[in-house]
Amino acid sequence: MENLNIWYIQLHPDKKENPTWYIEHKGLKLGFQSGIDAVRYFVEEAKVIGMGVWERGRSDIERFVRELKKGDVVFTWYSEKGKRYQALVEVLDDKTFLDRSKAENPDLLKEQGLSVEESPAPDRVWFPLFRRIKLIKSWDDKIFDYAVGGTFRHIRERKIINQIVNIIGLRFKPERVNSIINLLRYFHNLLLIGPPGTGKTYTAKQLAYHLLSGKPLTEDWEKELESEDLRERWAIVQFHPAYHYEDFIRGIDVKTENGQIHYEKQSRIFLEMAQKAQGDPNNLYVLILDEINRANLPAVLGELIYALEYRGEEVETLHGGTLVVSPNLIVIGTMNTADRSAGRLDYAVRRRFVFYPMPADSSQAESFAQPLMEAVNRWIQDHAAPDVIPEDILVGHTYFMGGRDDKDTESRKDTVAYKFLYQVVPLLAEYAADGLLDVERDENKGIPLTLHVNGEERQFFIRGMQLYDGQGNRVTVETVKNLLSSS
Repeated sequence: MENLNIWYIQLHPDKKENPTWYIEHKGLKLGFQSGIDAVRYFVEEAKVIGMGVWERGRSDIERFVRELKKGDVVFTWYSEKGKRYQALVEVLDDKTFLDRSKAENPDLLKEQGLSVEESPAPDRVWFPLFRRIKLIKSWDDKIFDYAVGGTFRHIRERKIINQIVNIIGLRFKPERVNSIINLLRYFHNLLLIGPPGTGKTYTAKQLAYHLLSGKPLTEDWEKELESEDLRERWAIVQFHPAYHYEDFIRGIDVKTENGQIHYEKQSRIFLEMAQKAQGDPNNLYVLILDEINRANLPAVLGELIYALEYRGEEVETLHGGTLVVSPNLIVIGTMNTADRSAGRLDYAVRRRFVFYPMPADSSQAESFAQPLMEAVNRWIQDHAAPDVIPEDILVGHTYFMGGRDDKDTESRKDTVAYKFLYQVVPLLAEYAADGLLDVERDENKGIPLTLHVNGEERQFFIRGMQLYDGQGNRVTVETVKNLLSSS
């Protein structure tokens, strides 16, 4: 998804002007009991979005026909009598359809020079001009705290874009997609670097999906990545201190046959992927190396350090045989900048990769959690040890995001509160224990954690991986949720 375009559309007339439109509209028996039922039907059953064809709607109509593209995301909502419905949909193709029988002025499109295909609208759909869509997600709740006006418009507000991006599965800003994909066009070895919780591994998988499928991300992209069509063309390996050359490129297995021991050379994951890519030059292959700096890289990579730079050249391997890294094998590594137990990349390895930073970014956190995330990271910056780059150890935004299965704001707050208490607080305790933070511990209370949230100072203490308030009471999930609610 090189460009993510997000739109808003209103799928109903103003109910104040026509309170019974959803029962009958210009002779069309719709039969809905409410506007919410109608909008839900259009989106989830008829699987279309659309609008009327009327003189005052010329500019909206032109944008709907000419600018709305395949893969674009559209947001719609409706509320009445205290109930609410919101939905995100994806446009399936670039075709716009017109049902002339339902249009006020069907010749208006011709006057505007707009090209459409004539087709009957689905049953019970009132609007004559429509596009086919696929539902991404819907909610019977107020997911987006956002007021939208007009019939059809391009959403450009950063706050709503980030919320939508998080929900549909992109864990990085849309504008980053172009730059990362462009990097991979010129350099086949990429390293995503950043502090914990910035979505490096998740992003690597999304890039793999984008590269292998050539399709925009959808809610089911992870399932598709595991499908038979794609699964053979990508792999992920997590590096660790006990990982060796014989685990990664080529090793020797000990076999016993008829009581006799013999030794067999076996290709490992990198050599297997390299051979697949070489034998299928018309398709891309992706290998993800997670936590790449946790292994002794020069020892693990061996002659691969040369082969990664001189692609297409045949290189002798340690245990016999040859290795060729073809241009269609993309290598994506991830590197946690806060992990000081990991080794530094030596210059020979570093020269083979391009580095793409994945910084902590509060704009991608839940809006209600952004002040808390910013307060935590301000505290880290104020207390980083002299030999530590503060940006390397900030707490990433994924710790302050709800889960994909959370159905409403309350459940997302629950998720963030649990993450804060049981992931963020222990992480801060580890930072202090490892000397990454220059903070004086209170012998009785623990590590003082002073957070300034929305102009209010809140004093906490970390003791034994747990969080306590200034009175010595253990902080609960409800306490954190109250802190979020005040954000």
